[in-house]
Amino acid sequence: MKIKKKDMNVNDEILMEVAKKSMQNAESLMSDADLLREAKRFQRAYALYQFAMEEVGKAISSVLLLVLIDRTNEDVKEYKKGFFKHPSKIKKSGSLDMFICQFLYKGDYDGAMKFLESCMSEDENYLDAQKNKSLYTDVVEDNVLMPSEMVNEESMKYIWFRVLSRHKMAEPFVRMILEHYEKIREHQLANGSIKNMSVDMEKAAKEFWDEILTKD
Repeated sequence: MKIKKKDMNVNDEILMEVAKKSMQNAESLMSDADLLREAKRFQRAYALYQFAMEEVGKAISSVLLLVLIDRTNEDVKEYKKGFFKHPSKIKKSGSLDMFICQFLYKGDYDGAMKFLESCMSEDENYLDAQKNKSLYTDVVEDNVLMPSEMVNEESMKYIWFRVLSRHKMAEPFVRMILEHYEKIREHQLANGSIKNMSVDMEKAAKEFWDEILTKD
C-alpha cells in the first residue's frame, strides 16, 4: 500500500514522535554504517550515513513546525512535501551548521571559513544522486559502472563528518524543544510569532565572528 502525503496526520503528538524516533533511527543507521566503514565497505557506509543525515533533517523539520503558534495549512503542506523528498531532508539537516562551526572552529578563522564555504557549496541534489550511486550500477555514456567505481572512501568520509557533526548538534537542540515547546509557544504569545521575528544581520554576523575569534 502506497502512503500518500495527504494520508499523513500532522499534530503535536505526531511531530514529537517523528522528531524523537528520527533521531533514534539516525543513531542506529550511523552505528550500522560504522561497521561497514570499518570493513572498508565504503559505498554501503556512504548510503547509510546519508540516510541518517536525512533522518536528522526530518527531526529538525518536525520540531520547527511543532513550536509554531500560528501553524498554517501551507506550513503543514510544506512539511509533508519535505517529509518525502530526500534533497529537502538533506538540506534541512544543515540548519545548525553555523553552531557547528562555532563549536568546532573556535579560535580558527581559516578553519571556520573553509567549513562555511563547504556548507554553502553543498548541493543536496548531488548528494542524493551520490547516495543512489553508492547502491546501484549505472551507465555513464558508454561505461557501465559499479558503486565502487563512483563513490570512494573520500566521498564517504565527507558524508560521515557531516552527519556526525549534525547529529551531535541536533541532539540537544531537538531534546530542548521537545522538553520546552510549550514555554517557547508561551513566549511567542507574549512577544510575537517566531515567523515574524526580525534579525539584525549585521549584529548577528558580528556576534558570530566574535565567538569564532575568541579563543577562551
